[in-house]
Amino acid sequence: MSREGQTTCGPPDWQSLADALGRRFVIVEHELSLADRDCRLLKPRSPDELIDEEDFNRDERLPYWADVWPSALCLAARVAAEAGQGRRFLELGCGIGYVCAVAIHQGFEVLASDYYAESLDFTWLNARRNGLPGPETKLVDWRSFPADLGRFDLVAAADVLYEKD
Repeated sequence: MSREGQTTCGPPDWQSLADALGRRFVIVEHELSLADRDCRLLKPRSPDELIDEEDFNRDERLPYWADVWPSALCLAARVAAEAGQGRRFLELGCGIGYVCAVAIHQGFEVLASDYYAESLDFTWLNARRNGLPGPETKLVDWRSFPADLGRFDLVAAADVLYEKD
């Protein structure tokens, strides 16, 4: 599991992470194409079920991460046209990890970032359960953007700007 301000590479056993997430969320499987093959992504059943009134009142936080948005499908198709060849890829707002999985499949070294630790857990889990290396993950609050992210050859984001702050 991820901690704020730290980069992690995920737990060694994806099944134990799936079990832990299954105790916290009602999980469904979402089938998509992963470049040249099918992939099955786990995600919470409904983002609406995850809305926390206290979080929303504090900073308008909503669980946008918990779904696969049409813009992520378009971005994944674009990334699938790239040859990663070891280049570094950063996704801002990685959701459940579909775009990151495509980037890993294409040969990128991936850093997945999001405002929600649960998003990073699903991203890592979905890569591993589809036979891919788990990406590095980093919890990032864009209002206090970390200076230590490093340099990237490709930075991507889909449907990430909702609140004014």
